[in-house]
Amino acid sequence: MKLYLFILLLAAPLVLKAQLGVLPADISAEDRFYLTMVDEAAGGRTIDFTQLRLAYAASSLANNYIDVRPAFAGYIDSGDWNGALQLIRDNFYLWFALLDFADYAVYIYSRLEGPTSSNAAFFNFVGQGLMRSLLSNGTALSQAEAITVINIREGYWVANQLGIRVHSHRVLENNGQTFDVLTGRNLAGDEIELFFNTSLFR
Repeated sequence: MKLYLFILLLAAPLVLKAQLGVLPADISAEDRFYLTMVDEAAGGRTIDFTQLRLAYAASSLANNYIDVRPAFAGYIDSGDWNGALQLIRDNFYLWFALLDFADYAVYIYSRLEGPTSSNAAFFNFVGQGLMRSLLSNGTALSQAEAITVINIREGYWVANQLGIRVHSHRVLENNGQTFDVLTGRNLAGDEIELFFNTSLFR
């Protein structure tokens, strides 16, 4: 099932196509995550990245996260692009655990297949979709505008995408909700605080 879904994902650079129908109510959280990855595109619809992120958070994969960045760095430093590509194929669900995974994939496919690579274009589409999903529910510039995240790695990824170098991290609680606050400096040298609602996993 998982191999089939992965092949299907790579076969459609921008809009995934499937005819899965309505998902059964008693399906496991992990299987729901994998099926949701293609179900959202059925009938020509584009991917709902917010639903995908939430489905990932509810699956067992979210509790078995392994940081593959050191392995990526090793493959890239040694120029082993095929090894890096295999790491992408083995861990494609990490799009939702480690958001700069999409950036790694774009870089590696561009090196292997050139600047017009359809695989690189697809992972660029994934990265942009994840970012839009995160920024659609707030600006992160205040507690009232906090972005809801499924793990704090999403918060750090947003900060990086906004050009903010984080130098401190603290946790706040207010009215039964938990917020992680990342403080850093933007490219102009201004100090910025970013607020993330982390109640989903704390």
